[in-house]
Amino acid sequence: LLGVGPDHSGELPAEVYERLEAIGRWMDVHSAAIYHTKPLAPYELGKFCFTQSKDGSTRYAVYLKAEDEPMPQTIVLPADFIGDSACIGLLGYTGRLKVQSVGGARVVNLPKTYRERMGKMEAMVFWRQ
Repeated sequence: LLGVGPDHSGELPAEVYERLEAIGRWMDVHSAAIYHTKPLAPYELGKFCFTQSKDGSTRYAVYLKAEDEPMPQTIVLPADFIGDSACIGLLGYTGRLKVQSVGGARVVNLPKTYRERMGKMEAMVFWRQ
């Protein structure tokens, strides 16, 4: 699942430690979307996977970047996830993001500070209540 395992001598290669450290850094910021959650229909849509808190009060949309995909400046979010929300949260960013309607799509701009700090992360998590 994680693509980690020992080499022919039984030792873990350096890449394994690097991958596990990267997973740990991601979880330090984004664990709210993983722990104490349950799946949220439609579960997966394009580059998004969805979870919600056990009580259903908070919904999460995990955006999975493609390998070598740079951190985008804007993200088009699924309308069903956004609903009527004018603002949403982004784990790892303390402010709220304004949701804009552009040609019927629901779009958010990612702050430059977030893109610079989190650019190497493989996924980002949006949330709404």
